[in-house]
Amino acid sequence: MINRKKNRVLVLMTLMLVTVAFMVPAVQAADAPALLSGEVTNKGDYSLTFDQTLADPASTQGQFTVTVEGQAVAVTAVETTNTVGKIKLVLETKAAAGQAVVVEYVKSDDPALQLKSDSGAAVESFTYNPAGEPGPAAPPAVTADSSVNQVGQDVVLTFASTPDWSGMITNIKVDDVSVRDKYTVNDGNIVIAAEVFTEAKDYAIVIKATGYDDAMVSQTVAAQPIDEPVDEPVEEPEPTTPGVELKDIQGHWAQTNIEALVALGAVSGNPDGTFLPDKKISRAEFASILVNAYKLQPGEAKAFADTENHWAQEAISTAYSNGIIGGYSDTQFGPDDTITREQMAVMIIKAAQVATGTGASDFSDSEAISAWAAPYVAAAVQYNFMNGYPDNTFGPAQGASRAEAVTVIVNALP
Repeated sequence: MINRKKNRVLVLMTLMLVTVAFMVPAVQAADAPALLSGEVTNKGDYSLTFDQTLADPASTQGQFTVTVEGQAVAVTAVETTNTVGKIKLVLETKAAAGQAVVVEYVKSDDPALQLKSDSGAAVESFTYNPAGEPGPAAPPAVTADSSVNQVGQDVVLTFASTPDWSGMITNIKVDDVSVRDKYTVNDGNIVIAAEVFTEAKDYAIVIKATGYDDAMVSQTVAAQPIDEPVDEPVEEPEPTTPGVELKDIQGHWAQTNIEALVALGAVSGNPDGTFLPDKKISRAEFASILVNAYKLQPGEAKAFADTENHWAQEAISTAYSNGIIGGYSDTQFGPDDTITREQMAVMIIKAAQVATGTGASDFSDSEAISAWAAPYVAAAVQYNFMNGYPDNTFGPAQGASRAEAVTVIVNALP
């Protein structure tokens, strides 16, 4: 009798244990955090958002496999974020918005290496592949301002004319801080106010538009020069009388070209008899020389907000009415900014009225040439208006000197 009672107890206990064993996984599965979404971060890493708060995921990087455009990318760390349920996979090779990213997570048998909710429920293995699913469209490529940007100057970003995208822009963040009401969007460019860039460094700029992935670009802003001499003319200088010898161009590589434009009355020396051939030339000075060299006639007046009362206002207006310049925006021209070599290429091709180029420029830094300037640089090189440097670079963002500017115009004159 006693043995029968013991057997019944053992059977009942066994049934209870089996029942519990089957129930536990069901509860675990129901409580397991579910993946909601994933996206490339503005730093090029990848974030995953779950429906529950997760425990510290620091030990889980070995359970993730990430591919970007079909190429495996190592996950160097997994970190929490300030958003509930969101973690960040730190990628060894950064991704970009619009790239195809696939994330695979395999739950480890070791509980210490598992991704868990803060209540202890383990995340089940998953593969996240949003490719082919309806989602945000890819934005156009945005190019950083190629001019020599300094603290205190507006930053002008450029992009291929895309009204569908630019018309949907809702906000811009600089270093993750909203700069709403401090930018303007025009056809092909975005102007961000100088007050945003308060120190010399690289800024991460993110452009948000409804229905599109974030567009991201890095902008370098340099410190203002401390000891640069201030010798810009207050008024437009009168051309040096032909035949007057400029005392600082003797033996200079551009001497003949300088003398030719001085004789033409297109450019002048300084009152002290110098020309300063190696001094950087401003956008206003180059526009003025072009107007004089090509004897352009003024058309419908155009005054940018930053050219009013400027010594070159009339020349800039004439260059604008002749289709040579367009400005950074409808209100900003940057007359005293140093002209870059790619900006100079655009202006000389428009002044010479020749066709733009179609082939790629064969320079070691061709990829640094802005998309909007590439056809003009190709044409300037093709027509021998401009050349590269001995090291096979073009230096598109490099400031041009007065000697270089004069030489380009002499090469382009009929």
